[in-house]
Amino acid sequence: MEESADEASRARYRLDARLEEHARHAEWLVGHGYLVPPASDVRLRRTPDLVDPVALAAAARQVAGCPSGPLGAPADVLERFGLYPTAVDEAAEGASLLLKGYGVAVISGQVTPGRRRWTAAHELGHHLMQDEYHSDAGVAAGRDEGERLIDRFVEEFLLPEADVRRVWSDGERDG
Repeated sequence: MEESADEASRARYRLDARLEEHARHAEWLVGHGYLVPPASDVRLRRTPDLVDPVALAAAARQVAGCPSGPLGAPADVLERFGLYPTAVDEAAEGASLLLKGYGVAVISGQVTPGRRRWTAAHELGHHLMQDEYHSDAGVAAGRDEGERLIDRFVEEFLLPEADVRRVWSDGERDG
């Protein structure tokens, strides 16, 4: 809103505005019964001070019905956890907001599909860790410990190490 604002501040503002708009739409849909957030699954419960991102990713894959292999469409997967995503025409990668019993996320439609998938899983990690608000607009290169935990969750959620080892081993046997 200020003329002296840098581009990162402007991008963050635009992304937050899109997130707020999406939250209002989701609240209306939930309030009128068009969206019914799923109940929290006990397999995803964790203590706030102790998070094992690999275990959380494995539990999330179980809840999603995909303990191994491809996950499917990101929007469908996220909705199983009560996180309702939408793509927006913004350069900033993504943001999420925790609401009462569910969450919303906005994902940049300007990045490559693989990056959108990563960002969607990243926002799911924040959702599962019950982060009230998260934005990847203008994130600095130095990431804090919480972001490193989320990134580790994403790695294991999208491509479990056990799947990689199994395929690698199968490939060695087949030459």
